[in-house]
Amino acid sequence: MAVISIGAFVLLSVIQITRYYLIGTGTFWLFRYGLPPLLLWLFVLWFPVLGEIFLKWNI
Repeated sequence: MAVISIGAFVLLSVIQITRYYLIGTGTFWLFRYGLPPLLLWLFVLWFPVLGEIFLKWNI
């Protein structure tokens, strides 16, 4: 899952660089439009995992 988390950000960055710098179309949208859905996805992905780890600690 860590690979998926890092890979999602890398994939968005590659798409941004390709469209903005190499093709010359589009705007710089990564941090404005790409980062909030990515953070939401990572929260949905990691919340159950971190919750399970926290519950196993028996605090």
